[in-house]
Amino acid sequence: MISSSILALGSGSTWIAPSEVINALLGKTDPITNLIVQKVRLPAVFLAAIVGGLLGSGGASMQAILRNPLADPYILGISGGAAVGATSAMVFFPDVVLPIVPIAAFGGAMTAVMLIYAVANRIGQKNGLVEQNVQTLLLIGVIFNSLASAGVLVLFTIVSPRDAQEVLFWLIGSVSAGRTSSLERISLFIISIIGIGALSLMGQQLNLLTFGDTDAKTLGVAPNRVRKRVFFITSVMVGAAVAYTGLIGFVGLVVPHITRFITGADHKRLIPISAIIGSTFLILADAIARTSFYFSNTTLPVGAVTAMIGAPLFAVILIRNS
Repeated sequence: MISSSILALGSGSTWIAPSEVINALLGKTDPITNLIVQKVRLPAVFLAAIVGGLLGSGGASMQAILRNPLADPYILGISGGAAVGATSAMVFFPDVVLPIVPIAAFGGAMTAVMLIYAVANRIGQKNGLVEQNVQTLLLIGVIFNSLASAGVLVLFTIVSPRDAQEVLFWLIGSVSAGRTSSLERISLFIISIIGIGALSLMGQQLNLLTFGDTDAKTLGVAPNRVRKRVFFITSVMVGAAVAYTGLIGFVGLVVPHITRFITGADHKRLIPISAIIGSTFLILADAIARTSFYFSNTTLPVGAVTAMIGAPLFAVILIRNS
């Protein structure tokens, strides 16, 4: 991750050699290079590392509690709720000085999570199921995301062209320095440390949960209680990430599969290492996005880069597993 960070700090419209990057971090180069590295690129790399870690570990935990390799924090409706919240804030409160967009995005994500879980529980009770029906939870998340996408499109059509462009830029996803303040990045870092640490400590319970609810109960684990805790922690983590960076897909889906090739399926190692690999993945994606300036005279959104890399990579993983 350190090597990828140095590479990312040197990438952009102006290439800076790794040795110069290190000197710039120490304040030993010319003022312009120091400014580019310390004030423009370093906050973006730091944000990419935090968000990549949140998404990578969140994806690993979601795949564990749902026992589904295709599970992803975004599939469960978190992204849909955040998108509706952020888009609504941009449409109805365009002149508010407070950071209304990330607040609305986080509120939308958490509201979606509570609604989806409540509906899934209701269906489970109606059918006489003791344990949470994980497939039902997954399907409800997919349905909610579809409804949220429709809502975003409706809102998108009633705004001005300038606001529509802002909404589109947010939806694609970005880790640019202007997205967050220093306090917000520190807050995200604290959330990542607490969340990833808590999920890692629950690694043994997640290991037992992958054998199924009946076996987990026999071995002393309460599946529904563990599932609720992991679902809540992951939702807070991913909701916070989406609130400040928009929708960045495929990190939570692909990274856990890559990590399993390296560490195996033990969640005590899988979750923290997924966070590290997720950070590295998003840092490199951001470096590619900024390097695209050479060819297009503009910087690609990092969400587009993760999709272009993640989609074929996930296809390869599926073919290998089959």
